[in-house]
Amino acid sequence: MPKLKFYNSISNRFAIYFVIILIFGTSIIGFFTYKYMTNTLTGEVEMVVSQKADDVSQLIREKLNVYIYELEYLVDRDDINSMDWTKQQEVLSDHIEDSKYTGIAVVDRAGRARFINMDSVYVEDKSYINKALGGKTNFSDIIVSRVTNELVIMVASPIKHDGEIKGALVGRIGAHEVSELIENIQFGDEGYAYIVNTEGTIMAHKDKEFINSSINEIGRSDFENIDTTMEDEEQDISGYIDEGEKMYAGYSPIKDTNWLVGVSGARDELLDNLFEFQRMLGIIALLVILTGLMIAVYFGRKIAEPIELITVQAKSISEGDFSNSISNDLLKRKDELGFLGLSFKSMKENLIDMQGELEHMAYHDYMTGLPNRLAFKESFDGAIKNNQENNYFVLMLDLDNFKLINDTMGHLFGDRVIKKIANKLDNITTDDCTVYRMGGDEFILWSNCKKDKQAQDLAKNIVDSFNDSIQIDESNVPISFSIGIAFFPKDGRSIDELLTKADIALYQSKKNGNSDYNCYQDDMADDPTRKMKIEKELKTALDNKEFTLKYHPQYNTKTGKIWGFEALIRWKNPELGSVPPDEFIEVAEKNHFIIPIGEWVLDNAMRFLQDLYEQGYKGYSISVNISVIQLLQDDFVDTVINTVDKYNMPYPCLELEITETLMIKSFNLVDDKLNYLMEKGIKVALDDFGTGYSSLTYLRTLPFTTLKIDKGFVGDLTEKSVQGDLIASIIKIGNQVNSEVVAEGVETKEQLDNLRRNDCDRLQGYYFSKPLTKEEIVHFLLSEQKQQTT
Repeated sequence: MPKLKFYNSISNRFAIYFVIILIFGTSIIGFFTYKYMTNTLTGEVEMVVSQKADDVSQLIREKLNVYIYELEYLVDRDDINSMDWTKQQEVLSDHIEDSKYTGIAVVDRAGRARFINMDSVYVEDKSYINKALGGKTNFSDIIVSRVTNELVIMVASPIKHDGEIKGALVGRIGAHEVSELIENIQFGDEGYAYIVNTEGTIMAHKDKEFINSSINEIGRSDFENIDTTMEDEEQDISGYIDEGEKMYAGYSPIKDTNWLVGVSGARDELLDNLFEFQRMLGIIALLVILTGLMIAVYFGRKIAEPIELITVQAKSISEGDFSNSISNDLLKRKDELGFLGLSFKSMKENLIDMQGELEHMAYHDYMTGLPNRLAFKESFDGAIKNNQENNYFVLMLDLDNFKLINDTMGHLFGDRVIKKIANKLDNITTDDCTVYRMGGDEFILWSNCKKDKQAQDLAKNIVDSFNDSIQIDESNVPISFSIGIAFFPKDGRSIDELLTKADIALYQSKKNGNSDYNCYQDDMADDPTRKMKIEKELKTALDNKEFTLKYHPQYNTKTGKIWGFEALIRWKNPELGSVPPDEFIEVAEKNHFIIPIGEWVLDNAMRFLQDLYEQGYKGYSISVNISVIQLLQDDFVDTVINTVDKYNMPYPCLELEITETLMIKSFNLVDDKLNYLMEKGIKVALDDFGTGYSSLTYLRTLPFTTLKIDKGFVGDLTEKSVQGDLIASIIKIGNQVNSEVVAEGVETKEQLDNLRRNDCDRLQGYYFSKPLTKEEIVHFLLSEQKQQTT
């Protein structure tokens, strides 16, 4: 863009006038003027408050001197300083009627005070007495009289005879009388005076109820500098809030006492001149701004005329009308408007090129390039509008365990997985079927449908195509999809209804296990509702102590004795009732509730085993099921080790059970952790063995000490069944990889005999016992012990 001459620049000419009038006329002058006046007036107010406090201090001192003079007059009399109580009593009796004191007493060196009415108390512990006996006339703080039980202030003066202090003369003043000294003192309309001591105790106040209260108790937080004020014998000021109103307070010490006079006044009243100046300054600033605005309007109008020409062109472009051309007169101008016209012309040409690109971006996912949710909606609306009677299907795909990939490998790695999957899905589908990315790990396939089987075949093809892992750098990532299928118009005529039905079918697939697909059925609709209830109730289940553990005995096949127990979690919820583990564990894993739940199970299982050991039942082991989500936590190993150590149990007494499929999928991520735990002596069991896809070669690399045969194999076991040969093979595999073999689900004598013949190491099932509570286990062991002894 060519450089403009300074005098040709409309913005420069306009800015000069506007800056001179507004910036210099208001901001600079106003700022410094206000700052100067604020400092000046605030200083004056502080000086007035301080001086007022000093004046009141002197006035109070003069009034207090009257009390001092009266005592000093009396102690100078021979009848008093003779310390002859008969003479003293006679003088004081005559004097008390005209005295300002409510009572006068003579204190001897032992600290005994005698009043003319024959009352006698010992006051040797009072500081004001000690000061008087030390030769100093002084005032006490507010105290409760030992004679009258009222709040009083005592004045004490030494009694001297021949230069020696013989005792002290003490006068009693009612606490309210000191308040009367300051009740007529005013400071403005709302200000008042009060007296406090250095500890913040109110000695006198216009509100008698505050007397002898701490100044902090009445909301005064400005009293922290009081000690400094007393030490320096100087005035001080502070600010505070009283019932929402800002106040100034000035303090001045009363000479020869540990009291201060405080004078408080309303800040707004004291600074009224400043506020008036603020108002005047605001009016002046407003006038200056209005003047500047009028000038700005004048110049703005001169600028607006050519700008309107550009506005017309801009409006046409904003409406997508690129047919109008920019005025040649405008393009020939040599100021900013001319260059703006040239910019609009260039922008118009660029917008034409960008329009197609923006439309593509609006309807396609930026990461994968697939059509997005908006594109699906438009495709659906267009297809249904023109073909109401045609049949269509929606496949909703959700990647299994994608959250696990993101959590373990990072979101950037997860994005690369999504891109590769999107490319593969696009290649799998036919031309009449479109793949849409709905967000996250969710995809939609939408197509015309002649038969329901067409959608099911496509779903099966997708599931089969992703049986193998996909390669990302050096990592093999196992991928599987859960798929839900819904049909138009059978399952719904609106996009929301159709997607809801597909989502319900998808949930059923998730429930059945990974790599599954299902068509929507009406009886599926209740499951998601229960799932949401389970998710809601799980959040508070631990805190509400709704979980319990049961223990299923495992037997050593050779000895016939109990080897140990498997800890089984049970959940009873007030609203849902008893919820089976296979229902809530999946939800807990998805939302990571499984982490605190798993820690609770491990802790309680170890406590149970410790209790058995303490009761003399030693040598048993405990098996605890572990989720792969727990295994992936950075502190998993520490949690296990610390829990075993917490109960001072040997490491070999603990066995961790992990399902075969999840261990293989997460092998690279958990291998080091499990090997470390095994080195410590903790056992690792490969649970539900036979339901996964382990080869003997793969098994040799997995970190485990025990194979646990899935109960599905044991349930069909008979003398001549194929299952017998299969179990024999599994036991042989276990022997080849040097692991123990456990069979669960043993319910019959025939199953027991078959497993014994095949040298299965451990057995578990209802043939021996159902899962038992902690208390039932103790009785069970006791009965076992009795049987063995008999």
